[in-house]
Amino acid sequence: GVARLARFHPWFVLLFLGPLAGSVRPETTPARRYVIDVWQGDKGLPQNTVTGIAQTPNGYLWLSTLDGVARFDGVRFKMFKAADTPALGSGRIRFLFPGQHGELWLSTQEGGVVRFQDGRFAPLVLPESRDVHSAVTQVAEDESGALWLSTEDGKIGRLAGGQYSIVSTNWRTAGEPGFAVRADVRGRLWALSSSGFYQLSGDTLVPAVQGKPGEYLVLYPSRLGGWWVSSEGQMRLWRDGQWRALAGNPGVAADQITSGLEDQGGHLWLGTAA
Repeated sequence: GVARLARFHPWFVLLFLGPLAGSVRPETTPARRYVIDVWQGDKGLPQNTVTGIAQTPNGYLWLSTLDGVARFDGVRFKMFKAADTPALGSGRIRFLFPGQHGELWLSTQEGGVVRFQDGRFAPLVLPESRDVHSAVTQVAEDESGALWLSTEDGKIGRLAGGQYSIVSTNWRTAGEPGFAVRADVRGRLWALSSSGFYQLSGDTLVPAVQGKPGEYLVLYPSRLGGWWVSSEGQMRLWRDGQWRALAGNPGVAADQITSGLEDQGGHLWLGTAA
């Protein structure tokens, strides 16, 4: 489902967690109560497993699901499914994120990459390469326009100027089975894992937060920089080397959270697996 957390100001579970400005407290402030709005099939959500959430400059929310892509205007969902949108393959979408110029990038269950731009979905043709032999699970775009592809086997590849190369060969650290690369709102790239996250400096990993395997679930970037992270049942904001804010317990288990978004108005949205 999808949810918005709204505190008696407001938060949303699509989940929606209400306006963030004024709703999220510093980590030293006592907990407050929140209202959670939930969208599932009975409210028009076309498919209850939401794998990605993004917002385009025109304000629409876009949701990727296991049965196509939905555009949400705050009231209604418009659905794009495999039957009417062949570029989506089977329609089972793994990941969704906004590009630098208002476009959307998606990865499909089959491992393909799709771009939505100017009202049209189009598959990205990957170059022939002996290095591309695992399904793409996530996509990130750096400031130069190069695409960083996270694959199912935990490797990271970079696609630039029609050339594809594996960049994560020397990234293995103790206890890390693999990484996924994502970009924050400032266009900086980060390598994420279940035990923490690292900033990319060229092709080198710079540790930011490190813990035990499974300790951290990095959810989504904050609109002001940094990352929203689930840890010990709490949603916390990390930015510029510090834990900045605490949003509390979103009312859903961390292993059920599949995606999230901090929207243009400062609300938190969570996609869940049910």
